[in-house]
Amino acid sequence: MPPQQGQAHRASLGQNVGDLLRVRDYTYINNPQRFSLPENGNWRYYRRDGRIYRVDSQTQRIQRIYNERR
Repeated sequence: MPPQQGQAHRASLGQNVGDLLRVRDYTYINNPQRFSLPENGNWRYYRRDGRIYRVDSQTQRIQRIYNERR
């Protein structure tokens, strides 16, 4: 793989809505109510570095990004 392609691939992991989230690098949120997040069986929440990611449970694509409230 040419270096430019590798950089583009890494940039599409977990940065923006629509990107793939490598969930093993993030902490799964098993209690969304604690963060006042809407619940649905079709997505899951993960967190890291002050951000919360709503991720499609089938595709692992980011649907929405929240700033974590502390």
